[in-house]
Amino acid sequence: MRSIETIPPLDSVILEMAEEGDIQGLQNAVARDPQAVLGRTDRGWTLLHRAAVFGHTDIVDFLLNQGADPNARDRRRFTPLHGAATGYSTQVPAMALLVAAGAKTDERNSDWQTPLMVCAQYSNPYGMVYLLGCGARLGFKDRRGRTALEAAKQALADVFKGGRFARQRSDLRDMIYILESFKATDTPDNLDRPRDRQRQRRVIRTSMTGIGSDG
Repeated sequence: MRSIETIPPLDSVILEMAEEGDIQGLQNAVARDPQAVLGRTDRGWTLLHRAAVFGHTDIVDFLLNQGADPNARDRRRFTPLHGAATGYSTQVPAMALLVAAGAKTDERNSDWQTPLMVCAQYSNPYGMVYLLGCGARLGFKDRRGRTALEAAKQALADVFKGGRFARQRSDLRDMIYILESFKATDTPDNLDRPRDRQRQRRVIRTSMTGIGSDG
């Protein structure tokens, strides 16, 4: 695998196409310069990182078909799946494409966060439920010693302290409920892998019906 330093720099115009969802422009640019798929910014971002962050599913699909690495890491060790986890419901199809292409659900960034933890940090219940359904593990802790559940509880406390963002409070409550319910069905083995998949799938289906409602 080539280091970031040996990969060609990414043109800012092409990067903007990935961020803004300009699929036609991006396809034309890649046709002229196929190496752009492997290009990096000074932060280590690839086109796939940026398309995933903004939930441009058609561009994510195109880049994966052109050989983009679903597990590429930027300088903070974020993968495209970490990027997609910062979003909301519109990012879930992009997450699904990444996982189908081989993205690892339990990769950890420089803060030791998995994509599941990033969902908790960014109040993304839809992404969280999707990752749980893919078998994302609950037991990891970030550099501050917090699990995804503990991070969600801290985020809720911070939001209440600010006295605003009613929608975010509702989402965080949903996430805490789902994580606690999911944890209750978790019988981990020595790899911290949940065994009771059938019960956990029922928790996911039940939880999805309540996400986004005010509580």
